[in-house]
Amino acid sequence: MKIPKINYRIAVLLLALTLLVLGGCGAAPEQTMTPTAETETQEEAKIPGSVTVTGEAAAELTEGQQAVIVAFMERYYQSMGRLEVLDCGDLFSEEEQVTMHRDVWTLLCEIRRASLSDLTLLDYAVTLNCTAVEPQEDGTVRVRTEEDTVMHFAASPAADSKILGMFQGFTLVGSEETGWKIQRHTAWDSAYYPFMRFVARDNGLSEGTKPPIEVGYSTVEEQRALAEENLAARLAQQGQQAEPMTARNVYDREAAVAYARRWAGERNSEWPEYDRYGGNCMNFVSQAIHAGGVPMDTTGSAWYWFGNGNRTASWSGVNYFVSYVQVNTGGGLVGDAAAPYYTGEPGDVIAMGNDHFRHIVMISEALTDESGNTVDYLICSNTGDLCDFPAGAYFYTYQQLIKIYGWN
Repeated sequence: MKIPKINYRIAVLLLALTLLVLGGCGAAPEQTMTPTAETETQEEAKIPGSVTVTGEAAAELTEGQQAVIVAFMERYYQSMGRLEVLDCGDLFSEEEQVTMHRDVWTLLCEIRRASLSDLTLLDYAVTLNCTAVEPQEDGTVRVRTEEDTVMHFAASPAADSKILGMFQGFTLVGSEETGWKIQRHTAWDSAYYPFMRFVARDNGLSEGTKPPIEVGYSTVEEQRALAEENLAARLAQQGQQAEPMTARNVYDREAAVAYARRWAGERNSEWPEYDRYGGNCMNFVSQAIHAGGVPMDTTGSAWYWFGNGNRTASWSGVNYFVSYVQVNTGGGLVGDAAAPYYTGEPGDVIAMGNDHFRHIVMISEALTDESGNTVDYLICSNTGDLCDFPAGAYFYTYQQLIKIYGWN
């Protein structure tokens, strides 16, 4: 897919400045317009979009409860649509939550603005499937939803970029008389992981279960520094060529991508799923590579799954898979575990994280400029479930391309 040509030299020189925009750790912007003028300007810049609440438990929500949840999702997507953070302070009861969300949204906007592709939104349609509304003894109400969203990015207007089944949890406080506010919001989204520790009971999950990842808290400064370093390293690879490798058997990229798109938002019952055991991302990518004709490798460093008690860690673990590709020789998969970032093709994969690998995705399409230079990728993934979503829009900026050539 072609996108407008970009001056790469200017992009590299301005990268650090771009990432330092709004670098005041979430400090509120100064008011430069009257409230009326500001409101009018925001309305003029509004991205076409909708948020719909549905599902079996939606009828249990009061009008006020639903309104504050819808307002939150609208505020988020309008911010991401323009890559300008809108204030969300009026939606929360706790200042700590206001600061955290403002910081997360700010960093996401900075990362997306620094991309070589245009990651503003043309439109969006959000559906929240409400699965539970649970009044608590302290008067708060816990609401569990699953988000399905279709959006169109300026860089890939023909692609339906999808978020599928993303957990969005809200703890609400207030009443219909006084109004409802969000006491706490959690989401199974990589942007929020560095700033909160998920607790199962706080998300209304059943005892003994937990979201896909637990990490310690980090600071905005740490995440901004990591993003700046990671994005600069990626830009430095622009124009580099991949090291050619020879495989006896050709990799069926189209079949791999077709599988990835088919199962991005579901789980194939013929395979296990590891969503609650660290995530299903590598298991999903292994299945897609296998669907592209690459057979399981039972020799040497090995890569296979014949059952939960008969599998290699490389089948379902990101770091183990990267290591497998790095050291594998002879039979099995032939690939380059550290190929220049912009040499990817559909069917190749990207391992990603912030400071180390936490996630892996499959490329479904390469985005190029008018000169044919690759500037971004659309990807498919599990945990979180995404289909044809821009890699450059990820909060995970430490991204390493793994090229797959075939197998011996």
